[in-house]
Amino acid sequence: MLRNIFTNYRKHFIHIFILGSLLIQCKTLFAQIDGDDRKYLSIGPKNHGIGFGNTYDYNGIRLNLWDTHSQNINGFNFSFVLNNQRVNGIQMATFATVSNHVNGLSVGSLYLSSGTVNGVATSLFIVCDTINGLVIAHVAGKSKGKTPSVLNGLDIGIYSGFENVKGVSIAIATKAEHFKGVSIGLQNDANEMHGIQIGIINKTQKLKGVQFGLINVAMSNPFWARRLPFINIRLPRS
Repeated sequence: MLRNIFTNYRKHFIHIFILGSLLIQCKTLFAQIDGDDRKYLSIGPKNHGIGFGNTYDYNGIRLNLWDTHSQNINGFNFSFVLNNQRVNGIQMATFATVSNHVNGLSVGSLYLSSGTVNGVATSLFIVCDTINGLVIAHVAGKSKGKTPSVLNGLDIGIYSGFENVKGVSIAIATKAEHFKGVSIGLQNDANEMHGIQIGIINKTQKLKGVQFGLINVAMSNPFWARRLPFINIRLPRS
């Protein structure tokens, strides 16, 4: 009987010890940063582990309802609305994602805005300066600032509007200033096209490549070859 009591006491003691250790690590931290009071709960050291709330910098898993000007997040970041400077890892937002620089996967259900994304970006609407990797969106392109938007990689969606593209675009409509690669869709429009356009209507001012479609417009060709059905290629002007 005493042995059973001792065994049960030891089990309870171990449970209490583990719970106490967790409670010691779970500290509600109040940080004064740039005149902004931030409340968050961290399971682990101050900026490492599992964080709940509007942390400034964090390494690990970070969960929040609404971000306000977070800085560097390394790991997994989730919020209804994300607003940060730099993320290395995965970030997901229920509504919108706004970041300056992302290395990894960035998901914004309705809207995604970023300076640079190296990896994968997916959302209903995407506005980015530069994406190196994969884009999956209904509407993607344009730039946050005055610099042209750049895509180096693959864009899959309804409308692709990156101004400078090196790679592949698969969309119902694609419009670009400079395109190097393959553009596939119902309508492909590029001011300068280096590569292949495949669609119903293909248009370009300067063609260095091949067009396959019902209507192919290459204004850099001789007059008689500027608008041709089925196929058009670059031809020197006479």
